[in-house]
Amino acid sequence: MNTLSSRNGGWVNFMFRSNQKPSIIRISLISASMIVLFIIAIKLLYTIPRQNDILNESLTATSQQSLQQLAGSLRNLLFTRDLAQVYETVDSTLAANTSWLRLQILSRDGRQIYPLTTWQDALQNDDILIEVPVDPTDVEAGLIRLVVNFTAAKSQFQTLIIQQSIFQILVIMATLTTVIWLTVYQISRPLKQLTRAFKSMSEGDYDCALPDAKTMEVDQIVRDFAEARREIQQYQQNLVQLRDDANRSNQAKSNFISRMSHELRTPLNSILGFSEMLGSDTDLKPEQLARLGVITTSGQHLLRLIDDLLDIAGLQSEKLQVTNEHIAISALFEDCQNLIAPMATLHQVTVKFADIPADLPAISADATRLRQVLLNLLSNAIKYNRKHGWVTVTVTPAEEMAHGLRIEVEDSGAGLSEQECSRVFMPFERLGRHASAIDGTGIGLSISKELVELMHGRIGVKSIPGHGACFWIELPTATPDTTANPTRNIDAEHIRVAGDVDKKLLTILVVEDNQFNQKLIQAQLAALGFSCTLAADGLEALERYQHTEFDLILTDIKMPNMDGLELTRRIRALEADNNRHTRIIGCSANAMESDQLAAVLAGTDDYIVKPVSKADLERAILNAMRSHQNS
Repeated sequence: MNTLSSRNGGWVNFMFRSNQKPSIIRISLISASMIVLFIIAIKLLYTIPRQNDILNESLTATSQQSLQQLAGSLRNLLFTRDLAQVYETVDSTLAANTSWLRLQILSRDGRQIYPLTTWQDALQNDDILIEVPVDPTDVEAGLIRLVVNFTAAKSQFQTLIIQQSIFQILVIMATLTTVIWLTVYQISRPLKQLTRAFKSMSEGDYDCALPDAKTMEVDQIVRDFAEARREIQQYQQNLVQLRDDANRSNQAKSNFISRMSHELRTPLNSILGFSEMLGSDTDLKPEQLARLGVITTSGQHLLRLIDDLLDIAGLQSEKLQVTNEHIAISALFEDCQNLIAPMATLHQVTVKFADIPADLPAISADATRLRQVLLNLLSNAIKYNRKHGWVTVTVTPAEEMAHGLRIEVEDSGAGLSEQECSRVFMPFERLGRHASAIDGTGIGLSISKELVELMHGRIGVKSIPGHGACFWIELPTATPDTTANPTRNIDAEHIRVAGDVDKKLLTILVVEDNQFNQKLIQAQLAALGFSCTLAADGLEALERYQHTEFDLILTDIKMPNMDGLELTRRIRALEADNNRHTRIIGCSANAMESDQLAAVLAGTDDYIVKPVSKADLERAILNAMRSHQNS
């Protein structure tokens, strides 16, 4: 007991001793304690009693309303003298309401109908008597009396109120203590100044004035910040260059290399290769040749776009160059209509291009890039459309461009939400709810936006979910000083090596896992006068190499089981023992310089990128064999 008194006395002395100036901690605790005591007093003297009164009134009103509803349900039963049903209804109601202690029903003449036992008129503590007439329109029709007691409900409510009050008081105590503590230590103003210094530093300003700290703790923070700021400023210049280089490298590696180069070039190899083979067939009718020409043109156009996108991915230049020229809308529409028709037929979507007036002015744009953008919008409108849907392409004067035209591509698809419209031109964003089931990389619209802006135009979308989408492009009309886009120079020279190679005696091993590409390269070699042996992967090729002496190996790079690089390394290791050197040509859809360098380091003599034309294949084979004969 003495120990407890001593402790209490020590606490009192700590809080209220007056022989020295009060400390900041003591002032903070006294202030917080007084506020908390005031809140507790308010809770005990006003809030909790008032809440009990409100609860009691609410429960009473609810019980009275329920009793009136019960009277309404009993009115007909009492009128028909169905007392059994009356007793059953009242008993079930009393059982369902634990706060209803007992209920009495009196007839018009005051006779007790319910209960069958003697009614107890005396009320206990906290009991409440509620009376309602059986028929509100006839107060003499009978009376229902109910005795209720809300002690249990109020007890639960009070327990909850007390728990909440304790929690609130604890939170308030912690908050007040923290606020007072920080305030009395005079850190609010220095920290605001320090925050401004942080913000200025994030914006590149390292000379913002630091606060004059009033306390040791804040002063230490300020000095530490000043030292850190000096170090950050020292390293920032080097980090900026490293960051820019890393960003370029990461973007180049992640955006296009893997999916764009290999996945698109592999099917294009078969498309363009077999188109070339069919083009040399003299038995084709003119109509068939025309259709074949569309296939070839479309494939070559797609290949050019892939090459351009890979150039963007390389990030050798952060700005993609475009050259504007006079472009007739009618010619552009006709070209795109021919290119998109097979896709529209495949998806059973009707594409209609509007008639172009004869006096419609030309627009100023890069022909290849504009065709790329329009084809991207058309392909999206078809892919995301419904079966037997429609797509319309129209041209009108630009809305927000003094001298310009507006091309709109409208579809009957599912449309886009407002949120999707705001994100649709961002890189790697896919359209609509079913985007995962539709082929695409999610970069087409992002590239289209960049291209349109480079051509000094605008692009946008308007859509209502369930009512399709309308993508639009606005480009300026051509002026007399608009320059024309120079014609793409295509190197069509076929280098042939004369004389020294006997094609019939040349043994060639073709290593390719794709069956279509196997058939293509076999047909190309046959057309060039060569025969070949096929292997489906590196393991099979290595086994054939160990049992047969080949003059030349054409190998794909990306294959299951064993890829072309590992196959080349294995063969070169075996050749170190048998003093042989078989010519190996890598043939892959991976078009980046790093892929070609990896093939050379593995030991290939040459590297050709898919799609491979017959002329390219012949040139690579003859060059390889000629260098072999000269060595």
